[in-house]
Amino acid sequence: MFYKLIYILFFLSSLHVSQAQQLPIEYSKQLNNVKSDSARVEVFEKVIAYYREKNRDSAIHYINLAIAISEKNNQLLMPLWYKAMYSNQLLARQMFASAFKLLNEIERKSQELNRQNSSWKVISNASFDQNKYLLLAATYYNYQILMSQTSNPELVRFYIQKTRENADLSSPSRFNSGSSSALAFLMLNIKKPDSAIHILNLIKEYDSVSVYFRDFDNMLKGIAYSDLHQYAESNTYLYLALENTNSKNIATRSAFRLSQNYAQLNQVDSAYFYARYLLDTLSSFGFSNFEVDLGVAYKNMYECFSLMHKKDSAFKYVQLALKVQDSLNSIRIKNLAEFQQLLLSENRRIEALDDERNEKVSRWTNIGAISFALLIGLIAILLYRNVRQSRLANASLIEQKEKLQLTLDQLKSTQSQLVQSEKMASLGELTAGIAHEIQNPLNFVNNFAEVNTELVEELKKEIEPAGIPNANELIEDIKANSEKITFHGKRADAIVKSMLQHSRKSSGQKELTDINALCDEYLRLSYHGLRAKDKSFNAEFDTQFDTTLAPISVVPQDIGRVILNLINNGFYAVNERQKKDKDSGYKPRVTLTTRQEGNQVVIEVADNGTGMPDQVKEKIFQPFFTTKPTGEGTGLGLSLSYDIVTKGHGGTMEVETIETAGTKFGIRLPLK
Repeated sequence: MFYKLIYILFFLSSLHVSQAQQLPIEYSKQLNNVKSDSARVEVFEKVIAYYREKNRDSAIHYINLAIAISEKNNQLLMPLWYKAMYSNQLLARQMFASAFKLLNEIERKSQELNRQNSSWKVISNASFDQNKYLLLAATYYNYQILMSQTSNPELVRFYIQKTRENADLSSPSRFNSGSSSALAFLMLNIKKPDSAIHILNLIKEYDSVSVYFRDFDNMLKGIAYSDLHQYAESNTYLYLALENTNSKNIATRSAFRLSQNYAQLNQVDSAYFYARYLLDTLSSFGFSNFEVDLGVAYKNMYECFSLMHKKDSAFKYVQLALKVQDSLNSIRIKNLAEFQQLLLSENRRIEALDDERNEKVSRWTNIGAISFALLIGLIAILLYRNVRQSRLANASLIEQKEKLQLTLDQLKSTQSQLVQSEKMASLGELTAGIAHEIQNPLNFVNNFAEVNTELVEELKKEIEPAGIPNANELIEDIKANSEKITFHGKRADAIVKSMLQHSRKSSGQKELTDINALCDEYLRLSYHGLRAKDKSFNAEFDTQFDTTLAPISVVPQDIGRVILNLINNGFYAVNERQKKDKDSGYKPRVTLTTRQEGNQVVIEVADNGTGMPDQVKEKIFQPFFTTKPTGEGTGLGLSLSYDIVTKGHGGTMEVETIETAGTKFGIRLPLK
């Protein structure tokens, strides 16, 4: 039984996987020698355990075989058990909507389980009820992984508790260490490392069943101590996790934290060693982890080479990191959007159930009133029945409302995460242009610094003889070069600060801002960013700024994002029209205008691009509505811009457009 339990725990944890080796011959022999379908399904469980990390497609193949054979034999428990494994595979690929649908199906069909349709058991010497609770524990365990990956900490707590309750009913204390580990992991995610360490220290000594969580808990302790800047204690636990584990997930996370710790301790060689180990492991992994992916590994290599002052290698890996992270962010945004749409549909379904139940309650109440008028003798019976039905309906309604509230909380958290992902995607578009802008002033700094070094050497030679006729002239040259170095250094610093200001979350604090300077800055950043991304892109742009405008009080990061979004849309529209009208003599142009009208400042972004039809114009500010092809836009940019201008600054935002002729967006902000 304990041997069987080890495999069960193996699949319940998305963080514990089998070692990647060639499929042992013994499994092939067992599959060839089995004489019954139930025995074949048991061997499939071992094969799936082997393939689970090495080749997820093969793991899914054997999962589907196990489901098909179980259903052919009219079994219900085992197909649901293997579907729980399938949901874990979907979560590993961040397919949140598909995993959520499958888990809902498992939870719903588990109510149909009985001894007649579930003679095949996960644990053969356990009772039917224990096997059923084990299935529910596995289901809720995967629910908490889903909520963790979509950043819903309150729902993670809820499903951890559900996992514990069902695990204790299946076999007391069987999964206490696993659920405690999950709770500690949650504490780390909400930035409470002290609480995580406290929970991990309370876990009892590992037995033969829970030993699979030992390495995971060592990794969690290492991360917690690292967050507390106690790097010696952190490295001790991370070494234990890395040396003893068979899990590449645990190994890669431990290696990443070890590299980060050594970088903090300025031990560059050790930091590079674990950064290289992390990259090599992920490159052969076949897929990306949720917390530590290839983008993180490339960024870690860039930081190590930066500490080594190897600029060429650092530049290479920062480019790789930007490329990979942009791709992964696009996939994640798409999956989160699908998950959000599914939650919205679930919300509407629950609301429909509420309306139906309210209608039933009202109908029974009317029947009771009519019956009272028609037949006094039956009123007591009818009222009793009505009250009983109302109580049952109200109890069911309360349960549905609780689920609705959880769904709404989850929706808000997912939408917040989509907003931040949109900001990060915008940062990726800017980075290439900003790097291009930084390069020239930094070259000046380096060149003049080298000239200064040579001049100092000449100055020394001139001072050494008795006469120093050229010393003053050389000193003046050094002074002039120093001034140029200072000038270009400040220029580079201003560009970097602009990049960082755009990338970080807005503080929400308003400050006096030069609107003309803000518009000019984001116009040039947008143009250079698009040029770096697509060398064939070219367009004219001009500015018509009112030089008499006084600074106004706004949140510069937020208004900057609005301006950048409108300019990017303008360049996109003229580029699309240029592709269609190659031989027509069309000249793409984007114009940025500022002026004062009464007590308002007006910012206009006009283009002579493709324009929009009236039916599109009516929906342009709706969330998730986009005219761009799938994969090129989330439909959040204009919706977020509209909220920033109207709700955040008390202004207005409008659009004028003529199909095939161009579009003009106008922003009006109050002077005070």
